Amino acid sequence: MKRHYLSIAIAIVLLSLCIGQEEEWTVDDWKDHLMFVNPSGTQGGIPGFVPTSGTVRTLPVGTHMVFTVTSEGQVGELEMPTSMVLGLTYLGTERVNGKECAALQIAMNMEMEMYGESMAMTSEGKEWIGEDGAPVKMDFQAKGSMAGIEIPISLTGILTEETVYQGYDCWVFTTTQKVDMAGPSTEMEMIMYMDKESRAFVRIVAKMGDLEQDSGYIQPIFSIGPSTW
Repeated sequence: MKRHYLSIAIAIVLLSLCIGQEEEWTVDDWKDHLMFVNPSGTQGGIPGFVPTSGTVRTLPVGTHMVFTVTSEGQVGELEMPTSMVLGLTYLGTERVNGKECAALQIAMNMEMEMYGESMAMTSEGKEWIGEDGAPVKMDFQAKGSMAGIEIPISLTGILTEETVYQGYDCWVFTTTQKVDMAGPSTEMEMIMYMDKESRAFVRIVAKMGDLEQDSGYIQPIFSIGPSTW
């Protein structure tokens, strides 16, 4: 039985207003602006795709938020404890592909344990969010570290279409992921189907050179109920 326990604690909330005033918001104030999903689930391997609601654009430009997220999950016999510090800065609105988007500067530090090994990932980049909360574009640089090996990763992605897949109403993204390891770097293009309701990926088509692999329907790694704030 898949079990997952997620706790989200807001560590620091700083608002930097253009006129130099500061105001502290409560958790209830943030509910309409942000939403979070499991950081160690289906989206754990993607440095971008920080989900928010479209109302993030109503925040003052320059708003800076820092969150700590901890989770303890289990998939079969595999335990996957995760901790993450997520920093978001609202930069204002920018037009991307004809859509008025909220621009976010994002920095993330994540640590997780898997098969007895500890893995760390840091990433920095920018994401553009549409009025409906959809990630319209993302551009990230990340670095993973496991067993003493560092792996630089770059990720760019763009929202290309909306479709229904296996009964799920989805956003479809085309992303390019470049990984630099010992030797030549590898580049992979992925077409990713994200369920709008759960924000989980339900299908990934990966292309590398002449090779193509279609995951088909992806069974969600975790079953998560409503978050408690």
